[in-house]
Amino acid sequence: MKTIYIDKQHINLDTDGKRIKLKADKTYQALPLQLIERIIIYGHCNLNAKLLYACQKHNVSIVFINKRSVEPVIIFGSPHKDAKGRISQYRWLEKKDIPLNLATHQITNKITKQLKLIKKITSTRTDKDKILQQTYDKLKFLLTNKSLTEPINTNQLLGIEGCASKFFFQAYTQLFAPSLNFTKRAKHPAPDPVNSVLSLTYTILYSQAVKAIY
Repeated sequence: MKTIYIDKQHINLDTDGKRIKLKADKTYQALPLQLIERIIIYGHCNLNAKLLYACQKHNVSIVFINKRSVEPVIIFGSPHKDAKGRISQYRWLEKKDIPLNLATHQITNKITKQLKLIKKITSTRTDKDKILQQTYDKLKFLLTNKSLTEPINTNQLLGIEGCASKFFFQAYTQLFAPSLNFTKRAKHPAPDPVNSVLSLTYTILYSQAVKAIY
């Protein structure tokens, strides 16, 4: 089960300590907390302190999403008790080169994954081979850019990442039916179904990443 998505308005959430209880008008459902990793709430719901305590005890994260908010609000369960890992985190903060190196690795990996996806799509979407090839070439060029291979600061990396996202979505938007109205990456609020799914996916990924280092 792992994740519960709640997108209906005014759902009442409660618990008996072992299960989460969801109530809406005459509808009722109870699910075991031990099988749940996170609860994602989109909209207005009613929940109490007893539920928050039970989620904390069972290490269940609660993610609140508002369509106009820049970032989700996340309530985590118990933090990890890995003392060595926590000490390493503090040591990393003291080393100025580590954040830049880590960011370089992440962005390089992101662009590499975008290239792999574009290449994979090209083999099946021959009707879009021109723009896909153009995008592939642009992303490939960014991987050799000095601002990425030898960055001086994070601003340079952010510039490279921004260019990569722009190039990628110029091609990605061409792969969907026009009826979906997916013309660009947009959010807060997401104007179309594709952007809605992308935003939800990014939110889940973000919550997993933050929880891993919490």
